[in-house]
Amino acid sequence: MRLKTIRLLCDSISKQKYFYTNKLGLKLVNQNEQFFAVQAGGTLLEFEHQPGFIKQGYYHFAFNIVPTLLEAAVIHFLGPRNIPVLKNKNDTYTDFPDWNAKSVYFIDAEENILEFIARYNLDEPTHDATFNIEHIKCISEIGIAVKETQNFAETVKKQMDVQIWRDYGETFKAIGDEHGLLLDVKEGRAWLPTIDHFNGHLPTEVTIEGPGKNFTYEDVYRFKYTNQ
Repeated sequence: MRLKTIRLLCDSISKQKYFYTNKLGLKLVNQNEQFFAVQAGGTLLEFEHQPGFIKQGYYHFAFNIVPTLLEAAVIHFLGPRNIPVLKNKNDTYTDFPDWNAKSVYFIDAEENILEFIARYNLDEPTHDATFNIEHIKCISEIGIAVKETQNFAETVKKQMDVQIWRDYGETFKAIGDEHGLLLDVKEGRAWLPTIDHFNGHLPTEVTIEGPGKNFTYEDVYRFKYTNQ
């Protein structure tokens, strides 16, 4: 599954645009006073400010990167850009043995939880020794906090040909594949690796590559499908 576009809301366009374009270095492709969009590999990431919006909770999404360059991403990219790493207890990296993956976490200007994830099943050869913005391949995960994870999973499966990739019971299900996952999580959980940055019922719009039926879930999550 490929996540082509992700649109999120924010409190401050100026602060978020500065972070994503100046600090993280993503290419700005569109903007106005209430909106901006940056390109993250194969995914277009959009932020919008809506008057009256009060953000309660935090978004979470992950970038697939060239797997062999995870350590270089910390040493040669995040560090020099003064983007602190969020440690998992005392560890810089978080291992996911059953996913064959390893991650590092950091935050944006509004303390949403971002992640560089090295998926070793998707390994690709590279002669590069340092990490740059071109080594971000796509956004491969977007968190969706819901009241009932099983109900959300069944709803998604009715709208498109997709399966639950990893099932951890009612608290968490990963829907899709390693190129694109909807992180179907129970409301009220803190995002890894924190204990205080809780998920929220936050407006999120996701455009997915391939056939499917557009739908809205719990009034705040909108899913669209495209063949482009």
